[in-house]
Amino acid sequence: MPCRHLSSRPDLLQRIAFLSVLLAPGRAAAKGIAGDFSSRLGPPLRSAAEAASPQYDPVSGVELSLDAELYRSSSQGPDTELVPLTPELSEIDRVIDMATRTYGWMPIIPQFAANRSMAWQQWKGTILEKAWPAAVLTMTVQAVMIAWIRAADPLLQGLSAPDASHRLIAPLLALSTGWNYILTLATFVTTFFVGHSHTFWRGSYKLARVVQGRINDLGLLCAAHAQRGPDGRLTTEAAVLLQDVTRELRLAHVLFWSDVCYRRSVDLASVRVLLSDDGLKRMLARGMITPLEYNALLAAEAPPSRWYLVV
Repeated sequence: MPCRHLSSRPDLLQRIAFLSVLLAPGRAAAKGIAGDFSSRLGPPLRSAAEAASPQYDPVSGVELSLDAELYRSSSQGPDTELVPLTPELSEIDRVIDMATRTYGWMPIIPQFAANRSMAWQQWKGTILEKAWPAAVLTMTVQAVMIAWIRAADPLLQGLSAPDASHRLIAPLLALSTGWNYILTLATFVTTFFVGHSHTFWRGSYKLARVVQGRINDLGLLCAAHAQRGPDGRLTTEAAVLLQDVTRELRLAHVLFWSDVCYRRSVDLASVRVLLSDDGLKRMLARGMITPLEYNALLAAEAPPSRWYLVV
């Protein structure tokens, strides 16, 4: 097959799908895991020049090429450090604590109770929570205008519709006509983009679950082929290897999503702070990476957005 170069500006779904392919367990992965568990899985770390050269995969028969300069972050930011300002140590620690914890997670999609009372009792995250300030402001402005118009002309009393030819009502009819046109356009645009946003969310959720499934598959392969003693317990070498595989899978996952997530969603901290020199040093101090991996990431000369590929 001809060499396929990855796009320099891939969207989120393509990048998640690419990660799921990287984590897909194949025959070569199972064969490598079943071998000597005192050695590392996969080929040794390579430099950026070696990574950019075409490589041939004997399993798939595909010639691959990865250019670290072209395959950069979707933000197309600087290729040296994605965090321009030095983050505080507490901010990095909050991100690391969130990324490494194994408890306290809420369900991604809360369980739905199929009854009418449950729907009426919800407030957090509903349209009412988001729309009530604008609705109250609009109704207040309209009430003030109605009161002012009725005070300016005593003849405009009662709840009946006012005369369209009235000197105060005629200009408002022009605004009403324009509002009807804008309402139609706004309804169409809102409906269109909400539908596309939902489709994008479903695609992102599905591919994220695919990545999770491939990680689970790798874990099962490792557990099934790990060397055990006569009593069925893991040997020391196998236990050490499984711990290394677990840590590196989590590290690759965290580094990947660090380049995807921009919002400060972790106690007013962004997981993107890990893609910096200070974040890398703090991960080394906290034990997320080993000194060998720290030196390898620095020697790879790859942009921080591609660190997960080096891992």
